[in-house]
Amino acid sequence: MVKKGNISIGLSISEDLFNKFRRFLAAKYGVVQRGLISCEVELALESYMADYRSHTHKTQTNLLVAPNPTPFVFQVREDVKKYMREKLGYEVVYQVPLRHVQEAIAMVRGSDKRTINKWLKTFQKYKILKFISVNQVEFL
Repeated sequence: MVKKGNISIGLSISEDLFNKFRRFLAAKYGVVQRGLISCEVELALESYMADYRSHTHKTQTNLLVAPNPTPFVFQVREDVKKYMREKLGYEVVYQVPLRHVQEAIAMVRGSDKRTINKWLKTFQKYKILKFISVNQVEFL
């Protein structure tokens, strides 16, 4: 079942690269489960576009050292960013006011302060969000 807003595409890549990617995911997560390849490809594409826009390239070792989000954490992050694009008018969700992230989390996961704080801490733990000031955060 494809979630609303997602599309399916067919890609043609070398069998060797695909097998290397599957082995990489197995080493990273311990298993390769349904939906994991799609999540990782989407994450890789977003990372590639962000690097291109900022003209700063992360090294592969930096990407491998940081803990990677599980597919569920990744999906919540994408839901938060989608809300911010659709409801708050962001073209690119990069450096944003904390209150906008809190609003997006409240709409996506629940408005209880404990829930909002839990997701902010979880995003920080998985190094997909960092505070750049008291009222400003950056999605990584």
